[in-house]
Amino acid sequence: NAAALETLAELVKTLLEAMHRDHQSEIMGHAVAAITASIEEYEPSAAFSNVPVPLLDEILAVLANGPTTQEIVASTTSKKVQTVQVPSPAYALASHVLRRCEDRLSSPIARLLNALLNGGGNKLASLTRLHSDQVWLIVYELHRVCPGVLTEVIGNVAGLLVCEDTEQRLRVCRLLGRLFYSQSSDIASRFNLCFRQWLNRSSDCDTSIRTLMAKCLVQILKNKPNLASDIEGSLLKLLSDSDVAIRSVVVHNLCDLVSMKPESVSPVLLLGVSERVQSKNKKERRDAVTGLSKVYQLHYMRPKLALIEADDNCDIDVILNVLADEDNLSEERFGWIPETVAKCLYYSDASDSDMRSRVIQIIDDVLVPKSMSVLARSVGLAIVLRGMEGSGRWMEAKLSERASLQAKLAEYVEKRPSKRETAEEIAKFKLAFAVLQEIPRFVPAAPSQTLQKLHQHKDKHVFRLLGSIASCNHSEEAFGRATSDVSKRCNSFPEDSLTWMKALVRRVGMGSLLNGSTVKQSAELALEAFNAGAYGPSLSFLRAVSLSSKCMPCLGTVDGDMSMFEALVTLFEKSSSESKSSKLKGGRKQEVASVVSTVSTILANIAPSVAAESESALTSNDYKALRGALMKICLEGGDAIMARNAVLVLGSFCKTTSSDKAFAPLLKELTAPHRLSISNSSTSLHTILASLSALAECASVQFCAEERAAKAVQFALKLLLKSEGAAHGQAKDNLHATSIKVSAIQLVVAYIRASLKHRQKQTKAQDVNDSDDAVLGTEQIKNLFQILAEILDKDKDFELVIKRAATIGLLRLCDSSLPLQKYLTSACYVGLSRALAERDSAVILEFNAMTRASKPYSNAPSLRLLAMAVSFQDDSSAKNAVTDCVNQLRATCELLQSQNPTLFDSKYKVKLMPEYVLPYSLYLLAHAHAHADDCEDGAYDEDGDPKKLTVRIQKQLRMVLDPLVQSPSGEADNISFLLRIMEMIGHSYSIRSAGKRSISGMNKKLNDTLRRVCKVGRDMLLKGVKHDSQLAAYPHHIQLPSNLFYKVSKSSHGPSPVTLMSPKMSDERGKDGNPSGSGGASAKTRVSFSSDVQRSHNDENRQGIATGDGDGVGEEGVAHDVGDNGFELDADESNAGVSVIESPSNDRKRPANAHILSMSTSTPASRSSQPRTPLSAISTAQSEISELTPPSTKKAARSAKKMAVMIHKPQSSQNSASVSSTRSRRSSTSKRKSPDVIDEFDFEDNNGVVDVETKRMKLKKGNSKEKAPNVSKRSISSKKKSPTSRKIVRGLQENTNDLAEKSEERSRRSVRSDGADESVGSRSIRDVPRRSA
Repeated sequence: NAAALETLAELVKTLLEAMHRDHQSEIMGHAVAAITASIEEYEPSAAFSNVPVPLLDEILAVLANGPTTQEIVASTTSKKVQTVQVPSPAYALASHVLRRCEDRLSSPIARLLNALLNGGGNKLASLTRLHSDQVWLIVYELHRVCPGVLTEVIGNVAGLLVCEDTEQRLRVCRLLGRLFYSQSSDIASRFNLCFRQWLNRSSDCDTSIRTLMAKCLVQILKNKPNLASDIEGSLLKLLSDSDVAIRSVVVHNLCDLVSMKPESVSPVLLLGVSERVQSKNKKERRDAVTGLSKVYQLHYMRPKLALIEADDNCDIDVILNVLADEDNLSEERFGWIPETVAKCLYYSDASDSDMRSRVIQIIDDVLVPKSMSVLARSVGLAIVLRGMEGSGRWMEAKLSERASLQAKLAEYVEKRPSKRETAEEIAKFKLAFAVLQEIPRFVPAAPSQTLQKLHQHKDKHVFRLLGSIASCNHSEEAFGRATSDVSKRCNSFPEDSLTWMKALVRRVGMGSLLNGSTVKQSAELALEAFNAGAYGPSLSFLRAVSLSSKCMPCLGTVDGDMSMFEALVTLFEKSSSESKSSKLKGGRKQEVASVVSTVSTILANIAPSVAAESESALTSNDYKALRGALMKICLEGGDAIMARNAVLVLGSFCKTTSSDKAFAPLLKELTAPHRLSISNSSTSLHTILASLSALAECASVQFCAEERAAKAVQFALKLLLKSEGAAHGQAKDNLHATSIKVSAIQLVVAYIRASLKHRQKQTKAQDVNDSDDAVLGTEQIKNLFQILAEILDKDKDFELVIKRAATIGLLRLCDSSLPLQKYLTSACYVGLSRALAERDSAVILEFNAMTRASKPYSNAPSLRLLAMAVSFQDDSSAKNAVTDCVNQLRATCELLQSQNPTLFDSKYKVKLMPEYVLPYSLYLLAHAHAHADDCEDGAYDEDGDPKKLTVRIQKQLRMVLDPLVQSPSGEADNISFLLRIMEMIGHSYSIRSAGKRSISGMNKKLNDTLRRVCKVGRDMLLKGVKHDSQLAAYPHHIQLPSNLFYKVSKSSHGPSPVTLMSPKMSDERGKDGNPSGSGGASAKTRVSFSSDVQRSHNDENRQGIATGDGDGVGEEGVAHDVGDNGFELDADESNAGVSVIESPSNDRKRPANAHILSMSTSTPASRSSQPRTPLSAISTAQSEISELTPPSTKKAARSAKKMAVMIHKPQSSQNSASVSSTRSRRSSTSKRKSPDVIDEFDFEDNNGVVDVETKRMKLKKGNSKEKAPNVSKRSISSKKKSPTSRKIVRGLQENTNDLAEKSEERSRRSVRSDGADESVGSRSIRDVPRRSA
């Protein structure tokens, strides 16, 4: 009955609660027997046992409380009590009962638990006092005590995985996860179907469930290795989850697991972790690269270097065994980690400075433990660089950045005076601060006022500490002192400034992996390995030395220490001798040749610094064998690179000995007639040419003075002028023939550069024509440019090495310090841009060197060459180089603007202001994509343009637009200027074809492509607009290169090109009545004279028309006498003119950078009177601004005389032009019905601005017998056909004073915002009323 059942339940409860852990085991046995007897009173029925629910409640409730309980005990050390977890005796008693009565209790417990899991809607659930929250705990504890009970329960639990209640699913997933990763059960194997259903929850829509799954899966991976293959896919899915918190949980747990049990994580999962370094979340990618690097150190590097670390004086055989021991499993798991870490250097300080700092610290101190000995770290360095073989360029970039930072910091510490008492010291203090402001280019951006606080810091020891690590050869102790003491002595700085100081010290100092000690040790190990016959390991050790020699040539050669240099010299001599041995065959012979080549490159890099450190050492008799070996390499057949390196090493001897002794014998041997012969079939011809090109670079003075050298250059030029077969003579080896052509290109280019620079040093003159006669002659240089351009036009299947040499040769010939860019025709310009688009690694490095003005370039490139950056797509190194160049150009512009604003605005702004690179970029992109097949893209955007082509254009434009928009400090204030250029070119201008002849179909294709490029660029710029002030109209003139674009007039007959005329060519009429060089342009065009852009011209031969390319062909194929190629913007240096485009109204808001973007309106006379502007502090300025000396008095007089010839009485002519323009506009309203009437606008060619009104006056006065150009339907070419002109002339003669007053009044009304007067004729297109459509 009910009373008896209640009494029995109370008995069971009392027994369970009365048990204590101090009771003897006999008492536990009696309690088990009593409860068991109570359960056995109920006989099982045929189907199931009928144990009452109250008894089950008492037993299961104890299980729900867990196996432990809290107990208060007294502390043994103090009087306080404390709570501890102790085993629960009630839990132990219930466990014994369940195990003894399992057959009787299994079914009743299963029915009760299922009833609770199903929601408690049945009769059985109403009888129990257990609640649903206890079910999950009871099920989990049952798997420990009585797992057989779960056979009937686990399926019901798994069914709840798909319920709609999120909380319910979360509880089920947690319970099953604990069951599956429990070490005391194999439920995942027994109930595999339930396990797979549970794995599907890794894609649950709820983030809390996916986070729980991530933790449980890693626990299964740890406790159940046999299930690793089943859960690998789910973990990879969670590694790419959309929620960053879930991905971070997986990354953290996997890295912790692999640190404890590396064998439990498969290589596939580690690769999945490595992919998170590309995450957009900064913290996630930082954690991923940190975890991988720690794993690499713990489980790969430490075990490998254990033997070497144990014995610092171990034999070379032990080191070679360590280097050669490649455990396949270990390599598969961890060998790729260094390359992944090196690729993380992709993140710049602008994008993620914390990530870059973390990666630099990992490379310096984590991959190889810094606590190890120098020998162990040197071997570890070789292993790490072997793992970074595919990403060595990132390490090279990192070292180059550190070298630049050290040089800049050393310059600052040296220039900063210790006192600020005198005026001179105060001036030096300000100059030092200018140097300090350049340091943030190489480190994270400094917080506000940090640089000022550092510069004004009174603790002199801080600067001594910084100076101690501003050299690559500083000791590890000096770096440690700087790291600890700088932060202590700068503790008065704000927190963010102090953090920046720590980052600065970390970036400057050499880490423990690659420093002077490890590099010197690597050179010695390379020699020992070579002596032991291990040529491959010797190459591995040489990688570190080669890397350091490229970026830090003086690393390892401090205080006259010649040990590293001597080891390399010995290795070079032995490897050179060994390479000639007949015993070597196959791969070993190739390894020895690689050693010789690598050592020669290293010696060429470090020899100058070694010579500077110890001048007497290089001339000692100990190096006679080295000199002999180098001479032999130059004269015998071999690698051209080795020959160049040999000459460069010999060049270092010129620092301490006479150049005649060093080079005269070699030059005599190299230029012997039997060596320089086309019929020579010897394989040494390309080596001889390569040696001569290196001689021209390192001994330019002696080389250019020798007649033998000139003959050698003529021989090389003949090789290039010959056809491909004749150029190679009898050579049958195609590879050898290619090497000959490459070496010939290098020699001719090196000779031209050396000759011009030598002549410039002697004469201190920049006159192009004089220099041309001194080198090879104008025709020969033109032929060379044409040859190189033809090579670039070859198919992609053409020899890549020759195309690379031609591309690099053109880039070096177009060095801004040389006056040779006029030979770069528009066709060659476009071809060079297409060659860059092939993305050859050597060409990219050359372009970056040119952009940064690093060796062999001395000046920053012209904007024309800088625009070729659009040839690349998503090349971070090229974009960084462009950004550096843009920043330097901005600094130069600001300095010039502050020194001489008038001269800068009138002459140098269009050359140096980086925004003017945009027209050239649009020109190149239009030619690059004019032949693109629209159909290949398949999909089109809303404007009908192919999407893939649009994406390509966007990527290419970002190479220029990103540096332009992002480089100014603060917000971009040049967007309106760039937008205006895009809109003007896209709407009002047509592009000139780069070909020799213009084809109407091709021109249409080019213009359509130009419109597309301008539209894409405009959309990109508009996305960067943050507020309305960035769209304020640019209030000054904008100039465009007239040889790239020409203005089109919109009439009813369609667009017609407007001829850009010169004063001399405007009088030369063709047979058809059009001006010579008009190219078939419409003669019905009115033009006006712009007085603020007049220029004085010093070259009598400069009368070409910029209507075509450098081949002298106009828009419609009419040949002209073109003196240049029209891509430069200064007429004083044979450059093409510019079109004055815009002069908006005066009430427009001036942008923030208007002091840089403004144009001057000074006259030529006022420019000639400007004082000399020094530029000694500007290293990146163009060669044409190296001296800002104004024209001499005679030069100004000649310019004024020529202007008087071109324009009779300029002042009155301007006035007459103003009145004529005014009257013509007034009378033009009645004639607007004619479709041929064209609005007037401004333009200019390469010889200045043409004033048609002034020309008309000259015709009327009889100064010219030829007809003036027809500019509108109101023709001014004849007196009979121009009654209006007669009235104008008559009015001018009768009312001169009245016209002058009107002109002055008109000028006062049109004063521009910069305060300069603007004549009527210089009005912009916007000021002229336009006809309606």
